[in-house]
Amino acid sequence: MTASDEAPRPVPPRLHIRPRRGWINDPNAVVRWNGRWHVFFQHNPYAAVHDRIHWGHVSSEDLVTWHEHPVAFGPEPGGPDRYGCWTGVFVTGLDRPAVAYSGVIDASGESTICLRYGSEDLETWDSPIIVGTTPHDAGVTVMRDPFVFSWRGRRWGILGARLGADLPAVLLYSCDDIENWEFVDVWMTGDGPLWSSEDSDMWECPQVVWVDEEPVVIISLQLEGLPGAVLAVEGSVTEEDGAPRFTPASVDRLDGRLWFYAPQAVQDQRTPLMFGWILQDNVPGDGDQVAGCLTFPRRLGRRADGTLVTRLDPAVDRLRTGPPTRVPAGSGRPLPAAAVVDVVSVATDMAGDIVLHGGGSTIVVPPVAGTTAWTDGEVVEVFPGDGGLPSAIRGIGAWPWMLEVPEGAEVTVTVLGLPSAAR
Repeated sequence: MTASDEAPRPVPPRLHIRPRRGWINDPNAVVRWNGRWHVFFQHNPYAAVHDRIHWGHVSSEDLVTWHEHPVAFGPEPGGPDRYGCWTGVFVTGLDRPAVAYSGVIDASGESTICLRYGSEDLETWDSPIIVGTTPHDAGVTVMRDPFVFSWRGRRWGILGARLGADLPAVLLYSCDDIENWEFVDVWMTGDGPLWSSEDSDMWECPQVVWVDEEPVVIISLQLEGLPGAVLAVEGSVTEEDGAPRFTPASVDRLDGRLWFYAPQAVQDQRTPLMFGWILQDNVPGDGDQVAGCLTFPRRLGRRADGTLVTRLDPAVDRLRTGPPTRVPAGSGRPLPAAAVVDVVSVATDMAGDIVLHGGGSTIVVPPVAGTTAWTDGEVVEVFPGDGGLPSAIRGIGAWPWMLEVPEGAEVTVTVLGLPSAAR
């Protein structure tokens, strides 16, 4: 076999959060702690496959330069998380660091809510204790992914769930005593016309954040074990028997493709900060393979029409390493391994589309001034200039990405890299 006959090899992302080796999926326990942002994530440090899930850990002062810490913790033999330490959240307001997460005991996905206390540097964690169990007597067949929030001076937890064989749901727990979670009720289900276009039999990674002082519930949809869309659900919270009750009113998608999944958002003053997982299949074999990465940091806000949208956090602009270069009209312009494509202007009579080609992948860049397309190896994140739906994309095939610019479009390219102080 000659070099030209070999299958094309993808170029891995270098600027997105990913471990040095192994598997990465859902971001967990995003927190600002002692002046640094910390992001934990589901991680298999031994192979680039979804198995034996631990928690990986990175931190940053600036949201673009990430330091990888030792693995935070992993399945405890004979413990409540012996099959995996799945998604969870950092619990604020305690006298020491703590995380709550789904401890899984076997391949059935049966889980409990586990709690671990940590050291001040968030690098050493105690053994897990069980603080909550699945309310099977309420018809819950599966639950996972605890998230903790405060409402009217009390602490509450929500989890994604399935009722019966195929009804997705969110469960509500009271957890004022963080070591004793008490099931309150089913908080939201996938019944009714609001969900008619969203096919799902399980909701995962539910969260509550506030945008313009209005509650937003984020859920990730799963169907027959496969990830689907990520939704932001707006509604109202009222009090019933001392507990918060959420009434959904509208639904917005948070990404235009199906590579974006299981985001975690954290309230950062008035604007929620969010990271998502950019999906990748298992990469079997030995060595230093890596499967998956997280998105660049995003902020959850509103478009001019009031609908919800995620936008790139302004900190990512620090990755621009020099002045932009104008790209003349034409096809097949190779991009650097990491670059940002900026749409400066578009004529009304533009002849064709602005397109990125990468092997078997084709991405049409929205022809709107202010649109940016951020390439990092095989990964691309596109943010339309009109505030439209962003897209996270993992390319398929050969690289580099090739850029086509039609007549009537002014487009520039800027090389991306770590800030000079971090190199």
